[in-house]
Amino acid sequence: MTMLRPLVIALAASMVAPTLAAQDMSWIDYTPRSSLVVPEHVPTHARFPFIDVHAHPRVRTKEALDQLVADMDAMNMGLMVNLSGGTGDRLKQTVELMVGNYPNRFVVFANLDYSGIDDPNWSERAAERLAEDFANGAAGLKIFKNHGMTVQDGEGGPRVPTDDPRFDPVWAKAGELGMPVLIHTADPHQFWQPHDQYNERWFELVERPRRIRPPDRFPPWEDLMQEQWNVIRKHPNTNFISAHLSWLGGDLDRLGALFDSLPNMYTGLGAVLAELGRQPARAREFLTKYQDRVVFGKDAWGVSEYHTYFRTLETADEYFDYYRRRHAFWKLYGLALPDSVLQKVYYENAIRLIPTMDHSRFPPLVTPLPYGDMAIQIMAALDAGGDRVILRYDPATYPRLAASVAQAAKLDGAEIEFMPYGEVPQFEERLALANVYVWLPAGENAVTTPEQAAALGRWLDEGRGRQVHFHWNGGTQGLDGIMGAHSPTYDSIYMAALSIDYAALDAAQSQAIQILRSGEIHVTTPAGTDLRFSVGDRPFNKQNGDASRAAMANARTRIDREIELPAGVIRVAPLEQTVNGTLVVPWARFDGATVRGLRLTIVNGAITDIEAEEGVDVMRDAIKTQPALRYFREIAIGFNPRLLKPEYEPWLPYYGYGAGTVRLSLGNNEEIGGVVAGTGVRWFFFDDATVIVDGAPIVADGRLEIH
Repeated sequence: MTMLRPLVIALAASMVAPTLAAQDMSWIDYTPRSSLVVPEHVPTHARFPFIDVHAHPRVRTKEALDQLVADMDAMNMGLMVNLSGGTGDRLKQTVELMVGNYPNRFVVFANLDYSGIDDPNWSERAAERLAEDFANGAAGLKIFKNHGMTVQDGEGGPRVPTDDPRFDPVWAKAGELGMPVLIHTADPHQFWQPHDQYNERWFELVERPRRIRPPDRFPPWEDLMQEQWNVIRKHPNTNFISAHLSWLGGDLDRLGALFDSLPNMYTGLGAVLAELGRQPARAREFLTKYQDRVVFGKDAWGVSEYHTYFRTLETADEYFDYYRRRHAFWKLYGLALPDSVLQKVYYENAIRLIPTMDHSRFPPLVTPLPYGDMAIQIMAALDAGGDRVILRYDPATYPRLAASVAQAAKLDGAEIEFMPYGEVPQFEERLALANVYVWLPAGENAVTTPEQAAALGRWLDEGRGRQVHFHWNGGTQGLDGIMGAHSPTYDSIYMAALSIDYAALDAAQSQAIQILRSGEIHVTTPAGTDLRFSVGDRPFNKQNGDASRAAMANARTRIDREIELPAGVIRVAPLEQTVNGTLVVPWARFDGATVRGLRLTIVNGAITDIEAEEGVDVMRDAIKTQPALRYFREIAIGFNPRLLKPEYEPWLPYYGYGAGTVRLSLGNNEEIGGVVAGTGVRWFFFDDATVIVDGAPIVADGRLEIH
């Protein structure tokens, strides 16, 4: 027994030793793995093509450049801005290598040469050199952090401040040439703070001690940044991109105040993503408010590191790692930015700031909606002088539009009544006092009640008024007739579609109507649609943008008194007994269920057989619940030359009114002069149809043949 006690003591000591060692572990070595179980999304491909405005690629050969482009393609980087272009011959070589081989993938910024800055003629030479660099392909000017911090006034001279007046001709020349200036001043302010246990950047300064900024060698951080902001304020005609969130990622209120006072100031996200990722709610609010002032940038190259940017900006993930611990010992949270904000940060703002950039790889820019111009187009269609106009509006959707329309209407001599969507007291009585009703854009929670819809129908049928439909955000359509999502891309398309030659539109529509009346209409599609029918003397609805009182005198049906803007479609209900053949719909959705390869046999206007590769019962059930879907309804053909589907979006613009789009539909057609009654209407769109009348083409493979 006496020998057992030392053995027990030895065993106990050996068991305690690892615990003591763990307690002595350095904080630097402490890297726990999270046990939190939450949903994870790690996108490796950005949701939209993006522009990296802050890059320093180290490529010297065509082979290295090819690999760089391959890496860019893999993550959906559409274009990279090389900020390290140099000046003079070096700049020309960089432009030749990068832009010469990939003209729509790279732009190059020039840099300043501070040699001889103490020479009285340096300012003039520097501005001239910038103009030469611009002529040689430079798209902007990059200012490195040595500017204002370590650049000296001659050999051994004093520091040259960022806002030294000798640089004024350079800033002015950049503005004159339309070259943005991406300016990096100072470093994170923690580098100027005591390197102690309270410094958030302590670990980084341990790893990179040369980043410590002692007061005997460097001016105060506040002085350096104020010098930069002084420059931006002094040169309002030059756009400045203050790099790294102007080192105010931890004080977004102050950065916002700078934006408010300096309209020519922008900023980038390079190397400061971690500041936003630890305050997701505030950062999302900030980026939404200042979405026009922030560009995407990363700074250091690392393919996998971009994925953290995508995850932070695009997802709502929680508690995940930043890719470089010395920048952030904390965890990040996703901001889940709206697509409209993402598009501006990813590429739109950069395109606006760098006008010489080839942006052919990116969707069209979305500009702020010109409500005044939209209002003028609405009133021009109405010719509403002396009319009483009801403006049906949604306060939460384009709220400035209603005021703009009211102002334009008053200038035309019209009387205005504002009426929000939803329940309205004495709706029918108030409607009876009006002769114009304008549907302005509405959100999903803004409703027109069934009683209101019925009253509007009676009002139109009795010829007591006319309507303008200006739905704007509700017109995008899938080919299967289900509403699509409205993105800012469609705003620019719709504005262009409002500004067309309406006389030419009307003439083309009239010519097509004459041809369509002249004989049997034959509609085919590559998927197998093959329909024939005649229209006889059935009324055509011609959406030509004319909602005037004079136009209403020729109205034959209800929808003739309902004018759509943007304009551009003709519609007719064929003589039902003449409709024969096959209607093939490649893909369609019904209440969440999907039908593929839908083939409908139509005899004398009625469906006699239903086949489908998948989901045939879905179509049969739809007809049971909406009996009018058993019958052919109408054909519609789009004529607006500017309502064309963008290649990078899945939706057709504004109800398929674009030139060459054909709409074939089923269901009740009484409102357009047909005899099919009952419940149910369903549209199907075709962007590849051919429409021929006795050999005369109206549409050929989705192309409008009448102009």
